Amino acid sequence: MKKIVTLSVVAAFIFIPGAFAKIWRVNNILGVVADFTSPVTCVASASVHSGDTIHLEASATAYPNFNVTKKLTIIGSGYYLTETAPMVANPKTQANTNISYCAYIEFLPGSKGSTITGISGAQFYLEDSLITIQRCNISSGIDVNTNGYNTYADTIRQNVLSGIGSYNNDNSKAENLIIYNNIFNGFYAINFASNPINVNTGYFINNLCYGGTYFICTNFTFQNNILSAPNFGAYLSSNVLFNCIADNASIPATNGNQQNVTLNNVFVGWNSAAGYSSDGRFVLKAGSPAIGAGVLNGGPVDCGPFGGPAPYVLSGMPSVTSIYTFTAPATISSGTTTMNITVSTISH
Repeated sequence: MKKIVTLSVVAAFIFIPGAFAKIWRVNNILGVVADFTSPVTCVASASVHSGDTIHLEASATAYPNFNVTKKLTIIGSGYYLTETAPMVANPKTQANTNISYCAYIEFLPGSKGSTITGISGAQFYLEDSLITIQRCNISSGIDVNTNGYNTYADTIRQNVLSGIGSYNNDNSKAENLIIYNNIFNGFYAINFASNPINVNTGYFINNLCYGGTYFICTNFTFQNNILSAPNFGAYLSSNVLFNCIADNASIPATNGNQQNVTLNNVFVGWNSAAGYSSDGRFVLKAGSPAIGAGVLNGGPVDCGPFGGPAPYVLSGMPSVTSIYTFTAPATISSGTTTMNITVSTISH
């Protein structure tokens, strides 16, 4: 336990950018004492400054939509917390299996350098640079430079999401977009169709895209990805693909790529997810052709979201201390001055 606590303290310091940064609790459960009941009032508060951390605590009630206008770290509880598949799942998630849900979060100018992790939502909007979205579950995906703002080096990693796109008809730029170790489950993984696509650049590394996936983008580097029925259309020649795996022949057969791979031979739960969690089903099976098939920094790595130096984390667990078991007496006698409780913690 001491070792876990020590590691958790280190992780906490990583999340606190300044010596005087503060941690704020947001909880909308009636009767729970916290700093704020809504992220809207929290972010807008004059007491909350750039560099502060906000814990959006687990709740059965969704939080209202909010905008981020400061450099903040926002931490939620993760997702798929009720899935306890016996074969492949995260056995140490949260004792409280509610999630931290907010449908729409918009990172406006002024939010440069912010980080959000462990949050579930419908759609996030990126309108500033150096923002990191990690370990989130985003059902409708991420809009980049939606209102015409230029963005640079935003990072999207270790998430479950439908896709990433831009829906402007202006000359705004999304440069050096860094996308890695995600699970994409939407029709469009990247869609810059409405924006002049020649001004968008990025890196797409160690991701999984399944469900029949379109890519409308140029000037992207694709590496170590596993792609189910990918379709680049006219944009194939304007992107570069290295060491990718596809179950059709729509990617080049050069540069270490593998065509027409049967994905049932790649993942433990591709055809039958029974007994696996929603993300655990994509762990590579023994003998998978994806094992060691990727290349990064001159050395071999596994293809897909669980490969490389920053593998996908089951259930999107944030890298701060989590209580994964909690036991206490259901009742105690009147006048009892002490009681025994058991708390187990871990940092992911």
